[in-house]
Amino acid sequence: MNQREGETMNQTPYEHLRPTQAWDRPLALSAMDTMFWRTDPQPGMRFNLLAVELLDHAPDWHRLVARHEQLSHTVARLRLRINEPPLRLGRYRLGVDSSFDIHRHLRRIQLPAPGTVRQLLDFAQSWVTSPFDPHRPLWEAMVVEGLHDNQAAYLFKVHHSIVDGLGAAQIMFTLHDTTAEPGPITPPPPATAPDHGPPFARLYGWLRQRRNRIPRSETTAPPRHRAPSWRAIATGLRAVARATVLPAATSSSLLAHRDGYPRMELFEIPLNRLKKAGRAADGSLNDIYLAILAGAFDRYHQTHGQSLRSVPAMVPISTRRPDSAPGGNHVTIAKLALPAAGHGPAERVAIIRRTVTDLRAGPTTRAEDLLARVLTLLPVSVTRCAATLIFRGNDLTASNFPGSPTEVYLAGTKVIAFHPFLPLLRSAVTTVMTSYQDKLQVGINLDTAAIPQPEVFMKCLRDSLSEALDLRPTHLTPTTQSPDDTAHE
Repeated sequence: MNQREGETMNQTPYEHLRPTQAWDRPLALSAMDTMFWRTDPQPGMRFNLLAVELLDHAPDWHRLVARHEQLSHTVARLRLRINEPPLRLGRYRLGVDSSFDIHRHLRRIQLPAPGTVRQLLDFAQSWVTSPFDPHRPLWEAMVVEGLHDNQAAYLFKVHHSIVDGLGAAQIMFTLHDTTAEPGPITPPPPATAPDHGPPFARLYGWLRQRRNRIPRSETTAPPRHRAPSWRAIATGLRAVARATVLPAATSSSLLAHRDGYPRMELFEIPLNRLKKAGRAADGSLNDIYLAILAGAFDRYHQTHGQSLRSVPAMVPISTRRPDSAPGGNHVTIAKLALPAAGHGPAERVAIIRRTVTDLRAGPTTRAEDLLARVLTLLPVSVTRCAATLIFRGNDLTASNFPGSPTEVYLAGTKVIAFHPFLPLLRSAVTTVMTSYQDKLQVGINLDTAAIPQPEVFMKCLRDSLSEALDLRPTHLTPTTQSPDDTAHE
């Protein structure tokens, strides 16, 4: 991001959320980005990310509009639309929306009385499942006024094909200030990202690009390697299948029904207390977070007279490097079975820690990306079918990313809480956790068919949290430790 005189827009409150590369490159979507966009029309596969912010009062509308106008030039992808590849094969590219209007993407509404948080979430869960206009940039924002005590909310929705969770956080904190009185906003520069011409021109460029990749002589041909054995091929295919289309455990029969419609819930956890509990179990913040979720699933099944041995879960793992482009998806997906019945929170932490460590060191951490590269060369129907298989059979999807330890402001308005939300994507429950000041803010999506009693599940989650927060170092017995169980925060 470029420094602009008098503008505090790039003064992000947390240094790790400051991208080191320009937002306008690359203009081509990755294979995984392309797979996400192609799969979006499938039932239950809406790839929309959402952030819900609670504000102490409604922001100044004109300043907020100007701030978003400025943001759309800093983050070039917010002014770019997706262009269909030639023959609908290969990856998508981004081009300028020549009729871009910030008011098509930023709106405001008034909640009816009494303006409860539940009303806000009911609106948000309906709004986030609506599809984007494919001829416009894939983001929208909404200011919701009329909450109780004269409060307001800010909602930001963006498609997963143009940014991942951490990238979305970078956008959000680029939008915010560290003080209530930011400097003046300078006029935005004109859009510079090029369009890619009419379809025939794009087809010609696509064919020419592939022709240039073909070796022209024996001197430029890649060296020959010995072909792998059939056994090695079969072993590799089984490993890729386990990492992509096969769930890590058998899905619960209690959660078998899915309708893809979300029920959103907010959840807060004291940051320092959970860190201490994680260290008491010789694990990280992420380990105890997953252990709490597994405990909630266990308790929920117990209330229905069932025993749940393990929870098939999907956990995104960031592959971002300091030189990674801010846009796009830099994640790989790990599938693991979280321990449920017959384990206490400390035992769950130890098991999860070993499992995650093994997954990170395994050979299939980029299996989804390799599969996506193949799928982009195949017809759209094949891509949609394969992507649906990747997300099928997972009862839980859980993610987290670091947030801001300091207070932030939106157009002069103080942010009280920040809750991110993941799409359901065929899971019974999705959760995403981030930090804001001294609390961990968790956004929870419950599939209304899989979890028809959301209040029961939330009570199970609160009880599981209380049990975990009571952990002390003496709760970890020698049988649950291993030489590799060192904290990895």
